[in-house]
Amino acid sequence: MLDIEKIFKLREELRKKKGWVYDMTQLKDQTLNLVGELGEVTDIYKKKGVEKIETDPAIKKHFTEEMVDVMFYYFNMLMCAGISPEEFEKEFLEKHQEVMNRDFKAKWEKE
Repeated sequence: MLDIEKIFKLREELRKKKGWVYDMTQLKDQTLNLVGELGEVTDIYKKKGVEKIETDPAIKKHFTEEMVDVMFYYFNMLMCAGISPEEFEKEFLEKHQEVMNRDFKAKWEKE
């Protein structure tokens, strides 16, 4: 199973092989690429229907491929911003705990 550190290492391996730059000058482009990939995910919803992701193996595969592309750019963005796997893990776990303790029902009732 992939873990966060291994994903960072794999992305760095690809970056070096291709000679790509992951720094703050590339953050905007990586963000736009991520948004473009999210658009491709949205196209699946629009053209095929959300329920087919679960029921049609070909559509599920296409959806999964597009989500992997989203994750590629997501991790590229982290790397451009100089965020380490350790920093990401720390922030993720803190946010997870915060959300675990959040009372969404009370919040939504106020809105």
